[in-house]
Amino acid sequence: MPPDLVQLSPRKLIPLADMQALQNWSQEARCKGLPADWFYDDNYANSNNADAIKMCEGCPVKEPCKDWAIKYEEHGVWGGLTAAQRRTLRRRKRYGYQ
Repeated sequence: MPPDLVQLSPRKLIPLADMQALQNWSQEARCKGLPADWFYDDNYANSNNADAIKMCEGCPVKEPCKDWAIKYEEHGVWGGLTAAQRRTLRRRKRYGYQ
């Protein structure tokens, strides 16, 4: 594996610089220290999911979190967006819609 990449999962390599950025901005996240499973129910109607989305409102790192998730995360709430919302954004971008 090239030294400038980090293996996030068996099928996913990410640039080391992006991983270092995540480690920096995530220290300022409002959700820091909360149980991770609170953010990983992709059923939008679930109350925990709604609470997770609400937690993101006003978070000082919401934008970098959202950008990270659009690039790398397939599940859970990140930057105030559900996995389904991020999939829609990726598709729109891929096909030239903004």
